[in-house]
Parts: sequence; C-alpha cells; structure tokens
Amino acid sequence: MTICPNCGSENPEYAFYCGKCATELKDASGKPYVKPRPSKPPPAQKEEPKIAELRKPVQTVNPAIGGICVIIAGALAAVQGGFLLLGEALATYVSGDVFLSAGFWGAGFIAVGLAAILLGLRAVNRISYTGALIGAVLGIVGMGLYIGPFLALAGLLLIALSREEFEP
Repeated sequence: MTICPNCGSENPEYAFYCGKCATELKDASGKPYVKPRPSKPPPAQKEEPKIAELRKPVQTVNPAIGGICVIIAGALAAVQGGFLLLGEALATYVSGDVFLSAGFWGAGFIAVGLAAILLGLRAVNRISYTGALIGAVLGIVGMGLYIGPFLALAGLLLIALSREEFEP
C-alpha cells in the first residue's frame, strides 16, 4: 500500500494518483511513477448511426399456392364464359334468334377470368398484395364452373395470411 503524502490515505501499489485528493503519488525515491503527460481530450469519435435491423419476413409458399388457386379459378371462369359464348352461337345458329344476354355474360366471365389470371400471377411473384387480393375476389365473382369460387376463396385466405411477404 502506498500512503498519500498530502492526505495520508492508503492507495494500492499500482495507483499513480491518490484516490481521495488526487495528489500525484511518488515512489520511494521521490520520483513520480509516471511522467505526467499534458492532458488533452481524446479526439471526438463520430458515433455512427445504428442501422435498424430489418426484419426479413419468412418466405412461405402461401402466396404461390394462393396465386395458383386464383389462376385456376380465373381459367375456370374464362372456360365458363367460352361455354356461354359457344352456347349463344349455337342457339343463334339453330334458332336464328340472337341471345345477347348469354353473349354479354360470356364475354364478362372471360374478362373477369383473364383479370383473375393476371392478378393471380402477381400473387405467385409476390409483387402486389392489393392486386393479388383483387384477383382472388375476381376469381370468386367469376363463378368458374361452380368450383372456381371455392378455389379463389382458398387463394384469398392464403394470400391474406402472407401480407408481409409481398414487396411494398
């Protein structure tokens, strides 16, 4: 133990300055343990901003399977529209009367089916969450041979469960 010559407090052997009064402690010969250096503050360190850790969503197969369900529902709606147009053409050919309502509904089902197919592809590629949901709803509306709405509903649920996986 080293005793401070100024205040008399005990300090450890390795201390350079008194822990109580900050007087420089000297060894037995009267020399300071360490030559005092001019104190200058250390250079200011730039604190780099910490980049927030990006949470990468876990990739699942939900959007891809959901998109495939929507694409199949859209294809079924387009096929149903084709059957309506074909039925109208045959009825017009046989009877000579024009049935515009069947042609209108046939063209509508084809348009809705194609839109559902295109938007279902967006779900498979995880491009647009909103577009994928709209495609699923169009697949439900398309009534593709009465199977399509169930496939599109399953696709809608799978897409809705995986919102984080789509690009912003």
